[in-house]
Amino acid sequence: MPTDLDQTQLLRYAQDLQELMDQHTQLQQHHERVLELLHQGSLNSELLLNLALHDPLTGLPNRRQLETRMKDALQIDAADGTSVYVLYMDLDRFKPINDELGHDVGDLVLQEVGRRLQAAVRRADTVARVGGDEFVVVLHQMESHAVVVSIVKSILKSISEPIAAGAHQLQLGISIGCAHHPCDGTEISDLLKHADAAMYQAKRANAGYVFYSKPTVVGSK
Repeated sequence: MPTDLDQTQLLRYAQDLQELMDQHTQLQQHHERVLELLHQGSLNSELLLNLALHDPLTGLPNRRQLETRMKDALQIDAADGTSVYVLYMDLDRFKPINDELGHDVGDLVLQEVGRRLQAAVRRADTVARVGGDEFVVVLHQMESHAVVVSIVKSILKSISEPIAAGAHQLQLGISIGCAHHPCDGTEISDLLKHADAAMYQAKRANAGYVFYSKPTVVGSK
């Protein structure tokens, strides 16, 4: 029987493999879009820059653009004394959609999820797609923890509503991990990592959302 350490390692390997697969899928989408634009004779430097910074399926910022916007948000909030919250999200029950109904239906679902996430936050906030069914929302200039909880609950409710994808009415959920700057990290990589860890905790517990808390070190003095 695998030990806890073995299970943790297997989970990390699975996460790494999924991330590579997601990156491969996104590269394919970029490649197809570039070929389409080349065929149309409409590819220019502005379009190339846009493709480099956005997810080709949903039109949302990709990880590269996300990190740039996070850097800007952290600088703004440091200046005015407000807070940045990072919400790392993973869809629940999405894999069977791709497996049973096909990727075309799955793509329609991802596009609708992106639209619903944008509708649930302010225009100044950032919604990014960072993996196959993983999204990140950056809320900045937050003055109240209660407001963040309200937004998170609004996202949960929005995604739980049926999604029409072609001839299908689909019911999904979403797991959300929340990290708070500067309490949960001052670096972009730490905030994303901690929000991701909280998201997996929410998914395992079927809790909807979890705010990151630092692990307790056993035996520390």
